[in-house]
Amino acid sequence: VDGDELVVVRSAPPMTGPRNHASAPLADRSARTGDRTVLGPASAFQPVIDRWKVLTAAALVGIAEAAQKLGVEYVMEREQFGVPVGSFQAVQHGLADLPVLIDGGRLLTHKAAWALGREEDGILDWRANDITDGSALAAMAFVFTSDGAAVATDRSLHYHGGYGFAEEYDIQLYYRRARGWSLVLDDPTNECLALADRLYGPVEN
Repeated sequence: VDGDELVVVRSAPPMTGPRNHASAPLADRSARTGDRTVLGPASAFQPVIDRWKVLTAAALVGIAEAAQKLGVEYVMEREQFGVPVGSFQAVQHGLADLPVLIDGGRLLTHKAAWALGREEDGILDWRANDITDGSALAAMAFVFTSDGAAVATDRSLHYHGGYGFAEEYDIQLYYRRARGWSLVLDDPTNECLALADRLYGPVEN
């Protein structure tokens, strides 16, 4: 976003140009008169970001589900003291918590996609538990699934033991992607704070 315009500029070669980040003004001022293409008004930016959040949330649900599956398969194979690791209650409890995070993330992502698809002004009334605002639901889905994917991949990798860090095991891919995809635009913590301000109002000093 550059002023009141949404633009695309040609990237400088790696490590040679100043970095642009999300809605920050263009760092490379020469791009204003050079190789830039106006895509539309700045107001078009937020709807695109909302859709990106929902798509990323859906991907994070998939990551969490895959991590759970890998974890369950591994603890049923791996044996300690002559029995599968999955027979230990502490391991069972850690994996039993994951379906709640996965299903909750999936349902919230579905609702956010539905709300954005309506293309109507939604309701944002948390006191009445009535939230149909697409942008708010997209943020909720993104925050919830970011946390859920991080928890699921962390536990699955933990139960893999040292093998979890080995390239031969896929859990390390999901572990890194769960964190990397969540940070593409910004720290999900900042998204959570912005969402809280939107729902409850800014904190008064």
